Amino acid sequence: MKRSPAIIAGICVLLGVAFVAGRYTGGHRTDSKGTSRRVLYYVDPMHPSYRSDKPGIAPDWGMALEPVYEGETGPEQPSLQAGGVVLSAERQQLIGIRTAVAQKSAGVRTIRTTGRIAPQDNRLYRIQAGFDGWVDELRDTPPGTVVKRDQVLATLYGPEVRSAELNYIGFMAGVERLRQGMAEGDTKSLDDSKHVNEEQLRLLGMGEEEIHSLQTNHHASSNLNLVAPGDGIILSRTISPRQRFEKGAELYRIADLSKVWIIADVHGSDGVFRPGTHVKVNVPELARAVNATVTSAVPLFDEASRR
Repeated sequence: MKRSPAIIAGICVLLGVAFVAGRYTGGHRTDSKGTSRRVLYYVDPMHPSYRSDKPGIAPDWGMALEPVYEGETGPEQPSLQAGGVVLSAERQQLIGIRTAVAQKSAGVRTIRTTGRIAPQDNRLYRIQAGFDGWVDELRDTPPGTVVKRDQVLATLYGPEVRSAELNYIGFMAGVERLRQGMAEGDTKSLDDSKHVNEEQLRLLGMGEEEIHSLQTNHHASSNLNLVAPGDGIILSRTISPRQRFEKGAELYRIADLSKVWIIADVHGSDGVFRPGTHVKVNVPELARAVNATVTSAVPLFDEASRR
């Protein structure tokens, strides 16, 4: 069957128009409003610095490349270091990224280690004998006994006690006579001398109650009641009834346990414990936790255990 030359010429014209139209629309896209825009290049949404002349898949994350149209003026991309990425606000919201200003805040950290309780040095009383003598009577105060301030621990005997008491009685008798002829403002020197004499009795181990009784009754004795200098628990006792002791010997050691040290064994990898840090320590024997504070004391280092 033969075709006319006019028909063949018409078909060729239509093919040429279609080819030109295809070339023209290949570099254009139609947005939602029907306006054609030319694609300049394609970018990786995770790495906007990566560009391609053709659509396809990004070589790193496997995401589809996004087109950049002619006339688009997006925000200037910051310069990134190697491995850096830039995410738009929409993508951050899509994957759940949230940003906030960095600031200091309290944190909680749990460390599982061992420790031991030790009395504070400034709350430890070492009672030493102030004279040579003997133990006349020993109260029921073995180690572990809880005692109160000025509680009698033992009764000691020594010739030096009587001599000190007689000196104090004679001094107080002279003070009473001098006060009668002195003005009220001139008695300060007498009060200072009285304090010095009382301090000598305290150094022997005499308590305030016994000093006041001696000042009132003016009755000297060779015995002295050894009293506790403060509240606490007896850690050690080195005397027994009728035992002889020498001046300077330690008779009792008492610790005030109202505040104690908690010495914990921690490794250097556990972090830095700054002074003032609040900690909570579990005490199994008490079945409860106690609050503690890290002090400014220099920590001890055990070379053997590296702690």
